[in-house]
Amino acid sequence: MVENQIPTFVLRKIMLQTENSMNEVRENEEDESIDRKLGEMLTRFCRGISPLGLEMCLPSEAIQRKHLLDLLYNLILGTTGPEAAPMKKNELRNDMASFLLLLLYPNIRKVNKSTFCRLIDMLSILASIVTAAWNELSKFSFMKELKERMELIFKIIQLPRQLIPRCSEYLSNDPFQEIVMIPTASKLRSVRIKLSLATAGIKTIAFDKKTATLKLPHIDLDATTEVLLRNLVAYEMISQRGSLTLTRYTELMYGIIDTSEDLKLLREASIVLNRLNSDNKVVEFFNGVFNSIGSKSTASELDQTIRDVNEYYNSTRKVKAYNLMRKYVYSSWKFLTVVATVVLILLMVLQTFCSVLSCPRLFNKA
Repeated sequence: MVENQIPTFVLRKIMLQTENSMNEVRENEEDESIDRKLGEMLTRFCRGISPLGLEMCLPSEAIQRKHLLDLLYNLILGTTGPEAAPMKKNELRNDMASFLLLLLYPNIRKVNKSTFCRLIDMLSILASIVTAAWNELSKFSFMKELKERMELIFKIIQLPRQLIPRCSEYLSNDPFQEIVMIPTASKLRSVRIKLSLATAGIKTIAFDKKTATLKLPHIDLDATTEVLLRNLVAYEMISQRGSLTLTRYTELMYGIIDTSEDLKLLREASIVLNRLNSDNKVVEFFNGVFNSIGSKSTASELDQTIRDVNEYYNSTRKVKAYNLMRKYVYSSWKFLTVVATVVLILLMVLQTFCSVLSCPRLFNKA
């Protein structure tokens, strides 16, 4: 899905040409009708495939998004609205580089970082040489006819230059350097933290300290959910967004669901609707999404909620007692093992001594 995103303006042009060939209507009226129809089609499709709740969106706002995946992402996060002013050349080049990086992403993860960076450097040098040679050749009159045809090719050749800063920025961080830490659903239940259904989407995730209630949005899991989440998280990670909210949500669910018992608690709270064959597949599903995409975590709006849950969980008597035992008992297990061994040896010596010299008689004489 990620690698097959047709820009929205291209879909609009195709639809406009189709409508014009079928009937002749005044241009302004036709444009408004096409915008409305296309916007409704896109939002209706997103609502049909989305595993999470979506925000409301007007058709006029939907067609302002870059493509279908961008629309679905912003509907989930509730950030739909008209795009900013048209992109400048530098921004457009960065966007093209982002798109190329998105295509290469599944393979980048399998390649050694230094090897991949060297490959990009070599391609950049080669692109510079070819571009310089073409600039000299294009000055000759017999090359003018080919200039327009070759222009697009040389724009593509220059893409490796745009990839260098993006790849170095992305590959400099270990995707598994920060894993979200939150107790599982069964551990939360053990300290009387309740799980409740949030009123809307991801933006409404919250923890109520007074009632000890963690509110999570509803998610519908079926055969297509894993592919959708992987694409959405990958798109978020390469889009230069300040807050990786959807990535953080995936980490959150990865932390909360560890066993089928955790899933059962979420299902009872109407947070998870499982359309897969078994509960174990859901556990494998979230593990698979997290392990395949990884986490390039930055500050997220969900971080405060996670901190609040951890603070409340760690402040309960049960967890405090466990932490104290782990700190003072488990940490000194080597010393306790030595003491136990010494005591056992002394008892064996005493037993041997008493079996030979008859300890009861000695003690009675004393």
